[in-house]
Amino acid sequence: MTKLLTLKDVCEKLSIKRSSIYLWIQNGQFPEPIVIGERNIRWIESEVEGYIKSKKDSRVKDREAQSTKIMTCLGRASELTGSK
Repeated sequence: MTKLLTLKDVCEKLSIKRSSIYLWIQNGQFPEPIVIGERNIRWIESEVEGYIKSKKDSRVKDREAQSTKIMTCLGRASELTGSK
């Protein structure tokens, strides 16, 4: 069964304010809510979890890329100084 989250749930899950969520949606950075009534919107929990996972995954990739850059720079520095 699909679990739906309120705006309050999403804010608490991400520890952010409502305005950030709406800004991210506007910029295409966050899943859009579904409208379930005239004044009721909800987010699909799996989509919010997917967003969180994508952020975690990109953080790992960023760290790996940074490590590669550092190692490359260290390798070049040792070549220039003649050290190993």
